[in-house]
Amino acid sequence: MLLNRRSIHQWFEAQYGAGGGCLEEGAEAVPPGVAHQPAVVLPVIHVDDEAQALRNVEVAWQAGCKGVFLINQREVRAPAGGGKAYAGYPYEEMLPAIRAVRAAYPRLFLGVNFLAVTGERAFPALAALARAGCRVDGYWADNAMVDERTEAQPAADRILKIRNECAKDWNGLYLGGVCFKAQREVPAALWEVAAKRSCAVSILADGAAAAAADGPRQAAAHRDGYVDVVMTSGVATGAAADLAKMAVMRRGVGPFKPLGLASGVTPENVAAYLPYVDLILVATGVSDGFHELDARKLGTLMRNVEAWDRDVLGTPAGVGAAYPDGAGMFWSDPDVFARKRPCPPPVYSLGAPAGPGKVRVPHCLALRKQYLILMSGNSKDDFSRPEEMKHAWLDPSSVCLALRPVVEDLTVPFVVGPCAARTIDFVAGPDAAGFYYAAAMAHAMHCGFLTLRKRGKLPCATTGASYVNYTARANTLEVRTNFDLRGKTAVIVDQWIETGGTMEACVELLEALGVAIAGICVVGLESNHRARVGRLARKYPIFALIPPALGGRLNARDLQAIHSSVRHPTTPKPRL
Repeated sequence: MLLNRRSIHQWFEAQYGAGGGCLEEGAEAVPPGVAHQPAVVLPVIHVDDEAQALRNVEVAWQAGCKGVFLINQREVRAPAGGGKAYAGYPYEEMLPAIRAVRAAYPRLFLGVNFLAVTGERAFPALAALARAGCRVDGYWADNAMVDERTEAQPAADRILKIRNECAKDWNGLYLGGVCFKAQREVPAALWEVAAKRSCAVSILADGAAAAAADGPRQAAAHRDGYVDVVMTSGVATGAAADLAKMAVMRRGVGPFKPLGLASGVTPENVAAYLPYVDLILVATGVSDGFHELDARKLGTLMRNVEAWDRDVLGTPAGVGAAYPDGAGMFWSDPDVFARKRPCPPPVYSLGAPAGPGKVRVPHCLALRKQYLILMSGNSKDDFSRPEEMKHAWLDPSSVCLALRPVVEDLTVPFVVGPCAARTIDFVAGPDAAGFYYAAAMAHAMHCGFLTLRKRGKLPCATTGASYVNYTARANTLEVRTNFDLRGKTAVIVDQWIETGGTMEACVELLEALGVAIAGICVVGLESNHRARVGRLARKYPIFALIPPALGGRLNARDLQAIHSSVRHPTTPKPRL
């Protein structure tokens, strides 16, 4: 799950409890820790009067939205031509509607946009509303006043100072427009710079729940970025944003900050934006006219967001496309397969399960590889005396403390990669480290699990294959022969290929049983024993989570280099 999207949900939960602002008392909420956290959709209501505002808030409430934004903009008759136009009006005229909505919906997230007003005036106004007993939860400014052309940010600094001064009364969510419609045009070459300068640090990255518990003054002390959510848009109201722009903005915002979109989203095109955004503000795309939300359109959009997120279980491969190698990430073959299929089918049926199996397709950000940081080095043996070493040079099995992303990455070649068309009957794992990878993969892929045991462990009829392991000791692997596996298709998985001896024995055993091998999966693949590894690779595809670009570091047993390569500059310590 993207941390930025999770932070949005955590913010809602800190304010309203699990589920956000639209749950009735006793309604079922998503349990804490569940990955299913779709993008937050907040309809925007162009306020004409109190009754119209309340009528549209009810439409949003019934559609299951977490909240709404109110904006002081009306449809007016255009001069001369007699057509329609849209104009703002003083935000003070919208205050009665804000108070009416808050009174009628005390548990709803309520945000406002004071058109053509920056935070310099808006934050004091929101603080005054709060002192008068009217809580507004969020403020959206079309222009965050962040200047991508210079390091100095006098306008944004001034707004931030005023926001912090008002925090004793108002401490809501600040959505700031960056590269936004109807503002100074930002060249495409500077989109990423603008995004980065807007959100160096956000209150959402510092623990919104803890900040809320400590009170608004403490929360203000945590804040040191200009906005909590970077908002961008297409070129005009109702205009769909360029996907290339969204990819660049996503890269600029990074994997740990929220990105929002506020124009041109419709039920038909929303899926194209979901790999990039965490929050969606929508108006014309779900409206019947300028002032009335269309319940049918909004309901369809909400279902489409929910279905897209559910079908890929919150980890779309398409998000990975927004983070090229230069963003601190490197790509293994499974990552490349995932990137090539940004919109996978909703359900992958693998093997012959009792019911359809759903396999998560990872978005391969730097975050997806943080499990590699968990690998531990060998502290028991003397590397200068390899003939006396009793252990491997590292402990890759410790990545299993973060087992789910490991298994997600291991399954990709058989979901969207070159082996996706093959039916997998079982996953085979050698004694002992291969057991937990193979069992977890088999569970994820809804297929069988076969153990390849060390000699003398199985009480039934067996056949064996001898090999020399990484410690130069002779061993034998055995497999059951008391049932017929001829014609079945298998995947072999182990944590490491160092000399290739163990994996050659696995292949020999399964071939002797007449099993077709779809591929070999490992966390790491060394190439010091090129001849043996080459023989395996010529026969079967080998997929390693640590990519070839780091092969030299593996061969040199440079664990620190691997850790440094995968660690994103803003990545916190992996959470277990």
